[in-house]
Amino acid sequence: MKTILSLTLLLSFTQVFAQEVVVEVLEKEEELLPLKLELTERELIIPRTLPRAHTVERLNQVILLGDKGNGGDAVVCRNEDDKVTKAEILDHYEARVLKKQKIAAHKELGLSGYIDLVTNRLADCDFRTYKDAPKEAAKLVRAIEKYRIVGERDHGQVVFVNIPLSDVRDSKHDLDLAPNCNVEQLVVRTNSNGDYSFEYVIQSEIFNKLQASGVQGIVLHEVIYKLKEKSTGDKTSLKTRALVQKIASMKLPEILSAKFCRSL
Repeated sequence: MKTILSLTLLLSFTQVFAQEVVVEVLEKEEELLPLKLELTERELIIPRTLPRAHTVERLNQVILLGDKGNGGDAVVCRNEDDKVTKAEILDHYEARVLKKQKIAAHKELGLSGYIDLVTNRLADCDFRTYKDAPKEAAKLVRAIEKYRIVGERDHGQVVFVNIPLSDVRDSKHDLDLAPNCNVEQLVVRTNSNGDYSFEYVIQSEIFNKLQASGVQGIVLHEVIYKLKEKSTGDKTSLKTRALVQKIASMKLPEILSAKFCRSL
């Protein structure tokens, strides 16, 4: 009887131990899974370097629950199938339609050249506020150039998704748009207090419809907004959009002149 009882206890202990080992192995395998998640048949790419469960939870908070810092909007027009037919960043739409400004594309400089020039001018004119502008912009530019040229969407701190982003509601805009057009969230910048392992979430379907000037503009918008918030506590994008609009209408000689500094 004692022998049978001992054997039963030994088997029970072995089973529990085996279960613990299996669970531990499964947990380790989970960490090694490719960090590519399909959400309701729509692709959502997350950085490979982050723990899967943590990243998915954080992205859902940003995309669906509205847990974020600030962002950037676009005026988006869609067809009957809900496909994006046209997109323009809110900054440029307001400048073009409300202020009758002409947007200078500066295609000769390319994205990297133009952003590097403008962000360094920002730092030259107001070092206290914009000293980190070139570094912040370079992070976005590298991710965007890789995404647009190579087609990859996994860029560490910059994440591209093709599902709708939750509205940040910081634009305070007042526009009369066509029935098939609305202001939609293009970029969300997450809280910069260490809660997230990624910083920018970009809606790829809208982004893909931007013109070259729009890509330049949204990079400047995100960089200026972040640094303004840090420096002056801005909680709306009104002042940021106003500055982006001034810069967007400037020709190259004006960017290099004292007028640029006076516009800040």
